[in-house]
Amino acid sequence: MKYVVFLSLALTVFGDPVVKTWTLNELSEAITSSKTDSTIKPHLEDALNQIMLALFTGFKVKSIYALVPSPEGSATWTMNELKEALKDQNTKPELRPAIMQAVEHLDYNNHNGKPMNSIEVSTPALDISIWTLPDLEKAINSSDTNPELVDLLKQALSKWTEKNPSEKNNKIIVVTPVGLVKTQKTEKSSLFKKKP
Repeated sequence: MKYVVFLSLALTVFGDPVVKTWTLNELSEAITSSKTDSTIKPHLEDALNQIMLALFTGFKVKSIYALVPSPEGSATWTMNELKEALKDQNTKPELRPAIMQAVEHLDYNNHNGKPMNSIEVSTPALDISIWTLPDLEKAINSSDTNPELVDLLKQALSKWTEKNPSEKNNKIIVVTPVGLVKTQKTEKSSLFKKKP
């Protein structure tokens, strides 16, 4: 299974949850794969549903995107990098629409008197993090935790408590916008790695 990560780290969490960023294509593949652990499938489906809802309704659409670093590893792409990526047969198919859109945007602005040297490229994605109960409770009670994350953690804890009232050792899985959870335990895939 491939995992994708490009995190804009915005918060300190006491515990260190495991965070994996999933693109729209990866979610679709994992949900339909017989090799995917059945305990995580409902969370993958939830993430896919959130992305699709945002794409079709426009509601919270900014919260479902992850930045794709350029081949050089920067946050923005130059026109040359974009054009080279489109020519490169190794460019992931799921990135091509975003790259083409970035080329069109740069071309439009450059031809209309608003020159731009570079542009961000993003793809639909969400983070799925796995927490221990103590770490989740610490993050909820910390004044350092981003308020948006606190709300999502409280919702996850509430749902988990309803289903597991006597459990104290299970892991809690939380779907969040990319980069909302800061952690050292991340897994990267080739989709967001810079080329050698």
